[in-house]
Amino acid sequence: MGPSLATEWRFALLLPLWFAAAAVAVGAYRNVPVLDDWTYAWSVERLLRHGTFEVLDWSAVYPLGAALWGSAFSWVFGLSFVTLRVSTLVLALAACVALYFILRELDATPSVALLGAVSVAGNPVFLLLSSSFMTDVPFVAFTLLSLLCYVRAMRR
Repeated sequence: MGPSLATEWRFALLLPLWFAAAAVAVGAYRNVPVLDDWTYAWSVERLLRHGTFEVLDWSAVYPLGAALWGSAFSWVFGLSFVTLRVSTLVLALAACVALYFILRELDATPSVALLGAVSVAGNPVFLLLSSSFMTDVPFVAFTLLSLLCYVRAMRR
């Protein structure tokens, strides 16, 4: 196993552990709302119970994607703030992995790509929001996943 593959394996193993440790540190296992994530959880609850997508009147965001994503996790694991936070943690991990592969696709060394992904994972704002059911991390995740597809398509 060469150094490149060893670095990629370390990345594959350490990043999920990082997000798990961060989630435990900020108390993501508590079934209480954090920041304004109760607003988006309300939409998930309405979608699961009534089959309709609704948004609270005062909300400036129409979180259809977040409601569908959270509903999928809640349908499998049960509706709770913990489940919704886990769904966001999965997207945070996907965002960092996508950034890693974007940088690798752009010919960055594994170490540089890892540094880029870890820089996002360690960003205090990203880290805090990854342990809530807010729309910021899903937006970053899907933007980076889209960018990865664009970069791969352009390079091929």
